[in-house]
Amino acid sequence: MLLSMTGFGYGKREYNGKTIQVEIKSLNARTTEIRCKLPNNYRDKEMDVRKQVVDFLQRGKLDVTISTDDTNTEEGSIINKALFRRYFKELSELKAELGIHEGRYPAVHPAHPQRNGHQ
Repeated sequence: MLLSMTGFGYGKREYNGKTIQVEIKSLNARTTEIRCKLPNNYRDKEMDVRKQVVDFLQRGKLDVTISTDDTNTEEGSIINKALFRRYFKELSELKAELGIHEGRYPAVHPAHPQRNGHQ
């Protein structure tokens, strides 16, 4: 376990078609202060990252930045096709359940809406 240090570290690795880059900057400090910058789709892992850093370093001010580049996608494609298919299926089922036909939607508002209590 390192007690404290001032420094900089950078690492890059290919994993499952993604390029993962990790950058850590540290400054000597009496307490432990960690600032994490993660991609949005990995935000739920922030506490795990913090725990790993705290288990390794006892104190200091640390900036941890993790970024990913997906090298396995088709040109510019960012749609999660499996998720889109699931949503489409669920919406199609809901459409049938509600009796919605193309171009004909059930009334959302009453035929004669009242505004501010007046007709």
